[in-house]
Amino acid sequence: MKAINSASSNGRMALVVPEGFLFRKDLTKTREYLLNRCQLESIISLPQGVFLPYTGVKTNIIYATKVNQKVKPSEGRKDFWYFDVKSDGYTLDNNRRKLDTPSDLSKYEEYRKLDDNQADDMLKVGFEKIPLDTVRKNSNILVGSRYRTNTVVTSKAGWPLVKVGDLFDVVSDTINPIDEEGRVVYVGLENIEPSTGQLLGLLECEISSIRSTKRVFKNTDILFGRLRPVLNKVAYPKKDGICSTDIIVLRTKNSDSLFPELYVRILRSKHFNEMVLNGVSGGQLPRVDSKYLLQLPIQKIPLEVQRKIVAELDDYQQIIKGAQTVINTYRPHLPKYEKAFTVALGDSHIFDIQSGGTPDSNNPQYWNGEINWITLTDLPKDDHVTEINSSLRKITRAGLDNSSAKLLPVNTVVVSTRATIGRIGIARVPLATNQGFKNVIVNNTSIIFPEFLALILREKGSEMERLSSGATFKEISKVNFGTIKIDIPSLEEQRKILDGIRREQALIEPSKEIVKVFTAKIDTRIKEIWNE
Repeated sequence: MKAINSASSNGRMALVVPEGFLFRKDLTKTREYLLNRCQLESIISLPQGVFLPYTGVKTNIIYATKVNQKVKPSEGRKDFWYFDVKSDGYTLDNNRRKLDTPSDLSKYEEYRKLDDNQADDMLKVGFEKIPLDTVRKNSNILVGSRYRTNTVVTSKAGWPLVKVGDLFDVVSDTINPIDEEGRVVYVGLENIEPSTGQLLGLLECEISSIRSTKRVFKNTDILFGRLRPVLNKVAYPKKDGICSTDIIVLRTKNSDSLFPELYVRILRSKHFNEMVLNGVSGGQLPRVDSKYLLQLPIQKIPLEVQRKIVAELDDYQQIIKGAQTVINTYRPHLPKYEKAFTVALGDSHIFDIQSGGTPDSNNPQYWNGEINWITLTDLPKDDHVTEINSSLRKITRAGLDNSSAKLLPVNTVVVSTRATIGRIGIARVPLATNQGFKNVIVNNTSIIFPEFLALILREKGSEMERLSSGATFKEISKVNFGTIKIDIPSLEEQRKILDGIRREQALIEPSKEIVKVFTAKIDTRIKEIWNE
């Protein structure tokens, strides 16, 4: 409203707003003010992540003319242009790396004059015309995709576009566990893995141990998490059970005409999730309403086509499962070796243990921009040595000077020694850590390689646990950490062992590539269903 009121009469305005502005019920009057005081020309829907790392909020650009003028509906445009940007030419993560593919915004720029004489060409490249009278009848909601079901009846593949509610019912059956006996499978949002829909940490429990009302589901139902930010948590349980009321239970209307194994992937797809995001409402606990979900468009795929797609995706999934088994099973183990001598980590002649404190400002070669900064959550819960090549978090020199973080050189061995004890990493870039680590710098690489030290420390997990202490959370003191003894073989023996482990790891790498390739094939197949 301030932007409108401060503009010159008959001015122009381009305004970035959070997605919620376009549909929130409490802002209905504000949107009405916008439509009455401006001529809305277009809304550009930006993909979630364009403002990372500063905010992950999904945003839109509102472009209006005749700003700060009262525009009567009879005198203004009858519609506005809606343009949904899928890619702005950069990765949608904290790194925001430039992509090789062109930005969708170039299509908007080509037709930025919004000349209705070019309407046919604009529709072909992704513009949509949204009738303003329809918007006014729908609480002034400005989300263009909300009105797609009014105009699109078939997909490019020729399959009917129907509403989710034409294929599924929402099951609202509930149970009060306190009044029941026996055991049951319980699914909470925390049990659904977002990217795959796998059910993690699922346990059968006593019904009476669950203290609040839950929804009931069958083995052929689909579970759809409706609480933001976990809207893409969609699972096919393949077993009966009960679930959180923050999960919508979808049941097929005709089990003979639909494969849940396929539709659970369609409902979990990025394309569908973006439509769901447009309907999120609520303050402290934003969520999607089941009535809105049932109104969204979805492909009604012929049964025989479904069967072929499911068979294809099952083949890919089996390949991924086999490769993942190889990856998950492999652990690098040190063979028996003849030690040359034994030293303690506290031996300052060989090692330098750092555990936070003031950064060393005598390392100007590290001060070229932001520094990688890791916390305990950056080391995974496995038995591998993590190669740290980058981090999501960054810290500037000023930030480092005012923190307890410690700047570390390349090849520092980082060890988690607070709460999650014994996870090992090796720095391949200069980085900083917080107080949750003991960081070992090898002063004398003619005695031990940092990579060999990391492998030895990986096998010292039980000893580290014994050395830890604390009431609220356990931690290893620097003194206790320095007592850990290291059996060191000759440098030649170390080199031979490391070469052997590298050969093993080289055999594992193709399995990682298999997972990547066939996961991409599944994603591509689902995108094809949405004509992407």
